Amino acid sequence: LLLNLEYLFKQFLEKTRFHHEEWERTETVHNLQFESLYDSLEAMTRTVVMIHTQVTNIDESHQKVPGISGKILGLFDDDDSSEEKNQEWTKEEES
Repeated sequence: LLLNLEYLFKQFLEKTRFHHEEWERTETVHNLQFESLYDSLEAMTRTVVMIHTQVTNIDESHQKVPGISGKILGLFDDDDSSEEKNQEWTKEEES
């Protein structure tokens, strides 16, 4: 009976150790997945901030030069004064 209990106890310890090692491996995988997810979210946040900054800069630059889009679109008019508009716009841009 004593040998039987000893054998059962050894099996219990072995299975417990095996399950503990398996649990540690699973925990490591979950930690790596979490870190990867966190890194991805952090990178996405940096990208959104960068895009917001670029849009803000573009918006501010268009507000500083009122009517620039109208001047650019006017370059494609088919009337006879388009050459004059091109020259005017070029002079304004140079100064």
